Amino acid sequence: MLEKPPQPPGHPSDWASILTWAWVIGLSLLGGFVSFYQKLKAGHVRAWNFTEFVGELATSALVGIITFKLCQWQGFSSDLAPALVGITSHMGSRALFKAEAKFSAWADAKFPPTPASKEPPHEN
Repeated sequence: MLEKPPQPPGHPSDWASILTWAWVIGLSLLGGFVSFYQKLKAGHVRAWNFTEFVGELATSALVGIITFKLCQWQGFSSDLAPALVGITSHMGSRALFKAEAKFSAWADAKFPPTPASKEPPHEN
């Protein structure tokens, strides 16, 4: 089977990929900014808490990228992916906790834990 030759740098598909990742990261950062702003208005963070602001942005960017890759993997439409990226990046760490709970439930159903042995642990 013949493979397609590599495309030269600057090919239009390169720009499409760059623009796709730019909107994913930009939308994710916007979700993190809005989340931080809501926490600020609610009095949960201080206005000049730079580390919490950067942490919120980093978490939102990570969640947005993961959501986008999951959307690609599942074959979601290009209209649905930005909405899901925006929603989950705004949720930030809450989205990670929800995903962890779903994955844990799936793993427990797929691989049930073995019953613990009745023997007491050996002590030295």
